[in-house]
Amino acid sequence: MDAPAPSAAAAENGTAPVGLLPEVEAYAFLLVVTFLVDRKRYAEAKEVATAALKRLGEYNRRTLDGLAARLYFYFSWTHECTGTLSEIRSLLLALHRTAVLRHDEYGQETLLNLLLRNYLHYNLYDQAEKLRSKAQRPEMARSTRQLPRARHVAETHGGTFAADKTGNLVARLRHNVIRAGLRRINLAYSRISLQDVAAKLAQPAYTTVVRTLLAPLNA
Repeated sequence: MDAPAPSAAAAENGTAPVGLLPEVEAYAFLLVVTFLVDRKRYAEAKEVATAALKRLGEYNRRTLDGLAARLYFYFSWTHECTGTLSEIRSLLLALHRTAVLRHDEYGQETLLNLLLRNYLHYNLYDQAEKLRSKAQRPEMARSTRQLPRARHVAETHGGTFAADKTGNLVARLRHNVIRAGLRRINLAYSRISLQDVAAKLAQPAYTTVVRTLLAPLNA
């Protein structure tokens, strides 16, 4: 027997018991939204997700970032399922700017993908490319050892991605992983002191060689 559905109206009020941790409250919102989405009650789920975002806006805690990112996804998904995706574009942009200012890496990545999906859903390719090229990207650690697995997933589920209009996002992911890895390598090498390298090698003459090797990375 299914459990009774949580009240969307109660969640919409954004009220919480006194003393309830924000992380617990966010998790409760997430459970309610997931419950409603699983039963395809998208209109109610949209109300709860909207209330959750309003409540999360009152906090600036990095411990909420992961939960908030999932709620951003459901917020966008429920609007897509109810045909109102275009109505939240400006809000998603504002949330992305806030995530950048707060150094919320999970939020930045999630909201950037949601915005790109929003543009691509309406075939706004120019706007999507403009956003992609100008958006700040967090320096999150990524391993290039993920690239063969990612390719396998893309090839195996290519039909599903095409049906969901996410094929371009999946194709972009591989290039972003490579670019992020190269950027981190560049930053790591650019912080190496030539004096330290020379001292380590105990050969001052090597400084010229090292400078030559590092020049392309520092360009």
